Amino acid sequence: MPEGIEGGESGIGFGIASAGPVPAAFSMTVFLEGMTAGADLVLYDLAGREVTAVSLEAAGNGQAVMNVSTLPAGVYALRATSGQTSDTRMVVIAR
Repeated sequence: MPEGIEGGESGIGFGIASAGPVPAAFSMTVFLEGMTAGADLVLYDLAGREVTAVSLEAAGNGQAVMNVSTLPAGVYALRATSGQTSDTRMVVIAR
C-alpha cells in the first residue's frame, strides 16, 4: 500500500484502510476494507463543501483513485460511505 494515512484496524468492518500519498498533489489512491456493497468517496473542504466524489461498484477491489490536481492546497475531510456505515479521515493536498 502507498504511504499515507492508515485507517482503522483490520477485521472490524467497513472503513478507509489507507489514503495516499499524503500530502497529495495530483491524485490520491484510497483503499477500503470490508466493502460488501458499493461505496461512495467524497472529499470535503473544511467549510463542509463537497469538492470531489467517486463511486465504487460492489464488484470492485475496494480501491479508487481521486483526482485532486485542481484543488487548492489545504486540509480536507475524506468520507467513505457504504450503506449505513461511514468512515472519515483528514488528508492534505499540497502544491
